[in-house]
Amino acid sequence: MIGSMIGGRHGAMVGGLIGSLVGGRQIAGLGRSLKGKMGGGDDHDGDAMSLNDDQATVLVRAMCNAAKADGHIDETESANIMNELGDVSDAERSFMQAELAAPMMSASQLAAQVPGDLKNEAYVLSLIAINVDTMEEADYLRQLSDALGMSESDRNDIHDDLGVDLL
Repeated sequence: MIGSMIGGRHGAMVGGLIGSLVGGRQIAGLGRSLKGKMGGGDDHDGDAMSLNDDQATVLVRAMCNAAKADGHIDETESANIMNELGDVSDAERSFMQAELAAPMMSASQLAAQVPGDLKNEAYVLSLIAINVDTMEEADYLRQLSDALGMSESDRNDIHDDLGVDLL
């Protein structure tokens, strides 16, 4: 499906987004491990893996869904995400625009699509794709972490690493 449309570049697109979104934040080793895992950084180690299109799709979907958590995605949020794409094909840009325009899924619907080995990454991307400044966004992130089966300790560690508090 996506693989034939995008031609296997989704992993690179997600890696580029990771680099852009994580780049300006002090997040200890989290950014390096995410970049390495997603093929977007220089710190590749034995645990690094590349993403297939299905995995990259669900991570892009997680970001876009989080952007809708306050009930809408405004032009600024959409433009910020689209601007972070950088050098992508028309098909990749169209895919991202379609994801931004798609109806919001519940946290449990999204979590059901996330492979077990990408649960933390899906949560991190959801968290860093938005500014948590409404109760709706904070509630969505709590629901998402619960639906992903994350422990409170793991969730708190991610928030500490990113310097983000839920309202």
